[in-house]
Amino acid sequence: LVGLPSKALARSALHSLKDRGFCRPMKPYKPAEDVEDKVKVVYEEVLGQKADSSWLQTPINEPLLKFRLLTRCISEFGHDIPSSELMNVKCLDDVVEYFSTPVEGLSPYESLVQRKDQLPKNLHVIPNYVRFNPETDTFFGGVNAYPGTSTIVTGLKAKKKYKGYTSSPTWPYITTST
Repeated sequence: LVGLPSKALARSALHSLKDRGFCRPMKPYKPAEDVEDKVKVVYEEVLGQKADSSWLQTPINEPLLKFRLLTRCISEFGHDIPSSELMNVKCLDDVVEYFSTPVEGLSPYESLVQRKDQLPKNLHVIPNYVRFNPETDTFFGGVNAYPGTSTIVTGLKAKKKYKGYTSSPTWPYITTST
């Protein structure tokens, strides 16, 4: 097959995608008690027939069936399936396993902050940011180490957490000390 990447290249790309998701926020999810029963009901409704005794081993090969089944499960459980997990869903047992797995909803950094009392002595986690704002900070008499430069905060999530500072770009950068 011409144009398809090698397995090693594909594996590398998948690992890269997995690694980039390190600090992405996740919605917490606590699975219901009867996940298997609910998935079975959804499966029977989507398929339009009664499930047999080995329904968990039923492969999901047809894309339209997989789409209908998973969208119904997503609305039933209120828990999305990321694109990176879709390739792992090959049979109904995988669907039950996915929706039975609880999600903490914390990034690895946030979980370190929560467990900071249990961390080794050589590891220190700073939960709150430290930013210098010459207009409000009295440290160093309000003199900035980088006069004329602004602290620009990008990203919607970061803007909620951190306050930016826009400096006045006037020359010369002279500050008066008291």
